[in-house]
Amino acid sequence: MIRKYVLAILAGALSAGGNGLRGQLITTTQTADNLVQNVLLGGGVEAFNITYHGAPSALGFFNGTGTNIGLSSGVIMTTGNISGNADGPKGPNNKDDAGFDNGSAAPPPPTFHLLSNLIGSQALFNSTVVRFDFIPTGNTVSFRYVFGSEEYPEYVGSIYNDVFGFFISGPGISGWKNIATIPGSNTEVSINSVNNGSSNTGPCTNCAYYVNNTGGATIQYDGFTKVLTAQSTVIPCSTYTIILAIADVGDPIYDSGVFLEAKSFTTNSISVKAIISSAVAATNDLYEGCGSARFIFTRSGDLSASQTLNLAFSGSATLADFTPPFPSTVTFAPGVSEVEVEIFPVNDGITEGPENFRVTILNATPCPTSDPPSAEVVVNDAAPLQLSLGPDIYLNCYNQEVLLAAQITGGTYNQLTWSTGSNDPSIVVKPMTTTTYWLLVTDLCTGETERDSITVHIPPYQPLTLVSTPDTGLCASSTLLLTAQASGGIGPLTLQWSTGAVDVPSVEVFVEGDATYWVSVTDSCQFTVQNDIHVTVLSPQADFSYYYKDNHIVQFTDHSTGVITSWFWDFGDGGFDTVQHPLHEFQDTGLFYVMLVVENQFGCPDTAIKPVRSYPPFEFFIPNTFTPNADGLNETFMGKGQGFVECRMRIYDRWGQKIFETDSYGRGWNGKTRNGKDYPIGTYVYQFELRTPPGKRKYFIGHVNLVR
Repeated sequence: MIRKYVLAILAGALSAGGNGLRGQLITTTQTADNLVQNVLLGGGVEAFNITYHGAPSALGFFNGTGTNIGLSSGVIMTTGNISGNADGPKGPNNKDDAGFDNGSAAPPPPTFHLLSNLIGSQALFNSTVVRFDFIPTGNTVSFRYVFGSEEYPEYVGSIYNDVFGFFISGPGISGWKNIATIPGSNTEVSINSVNNGSSNTGPCTNCAYYVNNTGGATIQYDGFTKVLTAQSTVIPCSTYTIILAIADVGDPIYDSGVFLEAKSFTTNSISVKAIISSAVAATNDLYEGCGSARFIFTRSGDLSASQTLNLAFSGSATLADFTPPFPSTVTFAPGVSEVEVEIFPVNDGITEGPENFRVTILNATPCPTSDPPSAEVVVNDAAPLQLSLGPDIYLNCYNQEVLLAAQITGGTYNQLTWSTGSNDPSIVVKPMTTTTYWLLVTDLCTGETERDSITVHIPPYQPLTLVSTPDTGLCASSTLLLTAQASGGIGPLTLQWSTGAVDVPSVEVFVEGDATYWVSVTDSCQFTVQNDIHVTVLSPQADFSYYYKDNHIVQFTDHSTGVITSWFWDFGDGGFDTVQHPLHEFQDTGLFYVMLVVENQFGCPDTAIKPVRSYPPFEFFIPNTFTPNADGLNETFMGKGQGFVECRMRIYDRWGQKIFETDSYGRGWNGKTRNGKDYPIGTYVYQFELRTPPGKRKYFIGHVNLVR
């Protein structure tokens, strides 16, 4: 066992980063019940009580088309994982040690003992077991298979000899019989009994049944058998049990697998089935004069000799209802497993209702308690096709919905085509003028056609129209007259405005911003036409900014939007201007409200008003002494002046440490610390920084005496 693990590690290291090729083997995991009933079983066998032991990934369906396994499809059972490439059965053969430990335990009894009897007292791992009961209708049962393994070729003759077997039990069989044997012998098929020889065993053993797959492109296993047949004699209609089993031996490392051919689990039985070939795609009905019925006779088992079947016919239909006449016997030539008879139902023109026709094989009763094989078809009448859309329809209005319903009788597979393009039996139309609609019905089976038409009549009228005020633009806070005139339609007309007014030709609206108004007209048929009237406010947006050239000289800049054609400035001090960007010198100081009035190309005005301050000439006085002695006189130190917009004051002691700071004009220093203690009498340094309206900065530095 140690040697095997070492080989696995070495081989894995050598094959790491392989060539990435893909084999053509396709596998999918499926349930044991589905695989037995729908994949493995062929004709003449009924299976039930299906059980499975093993890992879900170890059992499934395989498609071997394009591989060298020798089977096109079927059931695959492995001791590993059917889906993997590097560690499963899928090719290419690029490893000597492919395998997967799927964790499945040793098989339950009696399978464990049956497999152990084949290989001795070795441990079993990763077992995969399918067991089911079956009833054959013939006296032999057989299926085809291939066994493959990664144990080839290096473990031929060793204790690492993965085991498999097909064990059958039932009437006429003593105990359990393994039918996975070398052709013509009772020797079980195994790695040691079918191989190409080895250093342990010498020359090959039954090598005529062996395929050396070294370097194979489609299957991973290093070797496998050719296609072999498992077969057993049985008693017809008796119940048997079969166990299909495979397991790893000695350790769970290298994988083995067995491939069971699809539909090959059969007995030497005879069956018949009927298939309808309709003249219409995707249908499965048979009509007189349309389509055909194919009766397919199948035999399984020994096909070496010819075989003739005697037939009987029953049902309400007779042989005369078909062409060509159905033969009373069918014969299988040697090697032929299927014979087909095709008949065509005759259209006799008589209405009889559905008729059945049954074919029975007289000499093929499978079991005493069952009916002989038979197949039946039902033939339907092909009644003449008839179509009616009814009389023409007369409407009072031009916008009514009308249901057009076809009355169809006879025919088989009827295809409907309306002039509107619809394929439904009835359609809903809403004609605006007198319109003719037609329907064509075609019997796809017989080719017969019927065509009918119907006219929906609409009374004469002039189309309903509505003419209203077009989209327009005007100044904000304006009054607008909206008008509308309607004509056409059927009967009295009703005019409706979005303002709520009814049946008036015009309405007056007061416009403050962009708006949409609508007007509609409705006639007696409730047909309505609506017009939307979009009103856009065309007023400009007045705006301006300013900056100081001097304390009382201000430059104004217009920022109005729209196509501005005139400007009027009122500076609030008695001065006016009409240029776009005026420069104004105020004759006095104080706060003035400057107004800008603009007009656009439509004469629409807008106004902007902003406060502007005119400053006096710059002056600033700084005292040299203050006396914070609580006598109410000269208690704080500050500067005083005019003609500036910012003022910052800082006080420093004799050592240059800042002891007071303020950005608020009018707030002075009281000669105290932040904690309220008095600074000592002495001389202190002040610094003033001021900014004038035009943005010029002025600095003053000096000394102030603190005296108490």
